[in-house]
Amino acid sequence: MRIKITALALAAVLPFAAAQAADNGPHSRWQGNHHWTQELKLNDNQQQQFQQKRDAYRADQQKQREQFREQQQKQHEAFQKKQQTQSERHHADLRKLLTPEQRVQFDRKFEDNKARPQPPRNAKYNAMHDKRGHKHSRHGKHNGHGKHHPAPRNSRPLR
Repeated sequence: MRIKITALALAAVLPFAAAQAADNGPHSRWQGNHHWTQELKLNDNQQQQFQQKRDAYRADQQKQREQFREQQQKQHEAFQKKQQTQSERHHADLRKLLTPEQRVQFDRKFEDNKARPQPPRNAKYNAMHDKRGHKHSRHGKHNGHGKHHPAPRNSRPLR
């Protein structure tokens, strides 16, 4: 019964979705502007000037986007350098607290940790997510995906 209802709903909705997709092509915004300029009944000279202004505007916008990306890249590199410096300082401060034997162990663990493969950037894969990107439920509650996960053993709910 569910399959029939789903099929009927899709049959009713798909023609409208296809029509909307046809209307919303990648350049529909500019094509829409072209239609309203036709309604203005511009002469050839005005149409040419409109097109020149549009082209100049688009080129300027593209240039600004490229400049913005370059600035972002520079800021990102500066941020990464700052983070690396802080990490190295933190590591050195921690080493100062240790005995020579502990330093050897600490350095070995630190190098092992650095050699461990890292998940891809922006990946939802950490202590709060499983390998599929779904959030873990630590307190025996629903995880938002309609499934109930029991609380792990040896864990207390946070208050």
